Amino acid sequence: MTDVAGSTEIMFVLDRSMSMAVVRQQVINGFNKLIAEQRVLKTPCFVSLVQFDHEYQEDFMHMPLADVPDLTALTYVPRGNTALNDALGRSVTSLGTKIDAMAVAERPERVIVVVHTDGAENASKEFTSAQLRAMVKEHQEEGGWLFVFAAANIDAFAAGDSLGVSKGATAGYQGSKMGTEALYGATSQAVLRSRQMSHTQYGSVVRGAAGASLFNAAEVNAMATGDVSMLGGVAGTSPASSEDPIVAARKAAAKRSPVGVKRR
Repeated sequence: MTDVAGSTEIMFVLDRSMSMAVVRQQVINGFNKLIAEQRVLKTPCFVSLVQFDHEYQEDFMHMPLADVPDLTALTYVPRGNTALNDALGRSVTSLGTKIDAMAVAERPERVIVVVHTDGAENASKEFTSAQLRAMVKEHQEEGGWLFVFAAANIDAFAAGDSLGVSKGATAGYQGSKMGTEALYGATSQAVLRSRQMSHTQYGSVVRGAAGASLFNAAEVNAMATGDVSMLGGVAGTSPASSEDPIVAARKAAAKRSPVGVKRR
């Protein structure tokens, strides 16, 4: 095996609960820009999109990157509560089943699961955090899946850890319009980098090895403060950070303006 990445599957698990209404356009714009930026890299890539509130919706699974449709005001409509655990559990199960059914040669070499939420779990009925933690660990260890967890208005690192997501692949972002814009800019850069990493680098991030962080310090600060000017102009060009992401996030949080707590 060469130390060069092959095909990638990117699955987005996107919160569309009612509190996301205030950043609806930023989510739409951010998602569409992220997809456009991923097309710069010509290695094979497939995308899956799941939206959730208290209900679960699969928009598409394993769609070629070139065919991914734009998110619009008609296809992203915030509503309802936050069944985060059920959405992650069902989406991972669904994608895993689909990949298992493929011929070995057709399976993506890397799977990146990006979870975006602006608040705490409050409506799941099927999956517990303990069940998800075991599921995430299994897919990390046996399939090399990379789980990315981005959250606002909660302790993102505690919530991500409860699900088994490494702190190096966790992001706390400011739940404002600018913070949401920064989140998608930083995530696009991080995902593009992860698609180009050597197998050794990628494996370190998946395992949460010491010093292995998906996001660099500028991206962490941009997400926490909502200052998009901190992001690089070309996705994928900035190296990952060696600074502990929790330390970096706390430094950034000390600079930012307070934001409201998510309420239902």
